[in-house]
Amino acid sequence: MTTTETYKFGRLTLDQSDLPTPTEVYDGIDSRFTIREEEYDEARDETRVFKEKGRDPNLGDDHEDYAFCHFTYVADTPDSILIRNEDDEEEESDRRKLETSRILYFENGQFAFESRQDLLDLWTPQFIGKITDTELDGDDWRFEPLSQEIMSSFYQDRPIISILKVEQPEDENEVTGDSTLANAVADLAGRVASQRFSVGNRSGNNLKGATIIDQSAENLDILEVSGKYENSHTTNLKATGPVTISWNESDWSDSTATEQRAELIQGKLSPFLGQLND
Repeated sequence: MTTTETYKFGRLTLDQSDLPTPTEVYDGIDSRFTIREEEYDEARDETRVFKEKGRDPNLGDDHEDYAFCHFTYVADTPDSILIRNEDDEEEESDRRKLETSRILYFENGQFAFESRQDLLDLWTPQFIGKITDTELDGDDWRFEPLSQEIMSSFYQDRPIISILKVEQPEDENEVTGDSTLANAVADLAGRVASQRFSVGNRSGNNLKGATIIDQSAENLDILEVSGKYENSHTTNLKATGPVTISWNESDWSDSTATEQRAELIQGKLSPFLGQLND
């Protein structure tokens, strides 16, 4: 069974000596709900209490700067709050469920969190601060897009490319050159705000190696790219920050799945985190 998840990256911007450690994050998760916020509901004439918790923590402490704590963040949202009962037990529902997001927090203050439409990005650093008793203000964290260096490096390194979206760089001159190809790339950049190439549903096709595609990736800004190595799963990057990864966990036993999944996700995400440090 193939699992696909999308992650965004962030960083706590405290001094290294003030950063919580992965062990402190691990120790702070006790699977009990705590209050995130309270909000008065005029229509119901009642105060709605929104809660959150962490669960299923796993500590990967043998990766130096990328030692990490992996856990699942669980939160009430306006759509899900009605199915958590008075004893804070999660009730099954065919229509609504508590929202969850997988989170990895690293020794150097970086974190990766599974992107969910109903969960605000800022809840991740706020929760990490709360469970580790680390005082955080709004400027003590930031969320990180992917640089053009990261996007270009990914395109160059993967032999198989299935999606490429590009646009004319705003802070650079127009594409120049006397060749027919350069003129074609310049014409492409000048006619449309952006251009997306895709192999669609055709298996075995590859954008890499098509000269105009390679030239577009070299001369224009890459907004999105999907690629892979031979016999591996596809990874998708968007310059705004999201990274979508996939893996197959059907061979894992129930007793080891949590640890194996955490190590696999760490391995897939840490190269991008490392490039954000460059």
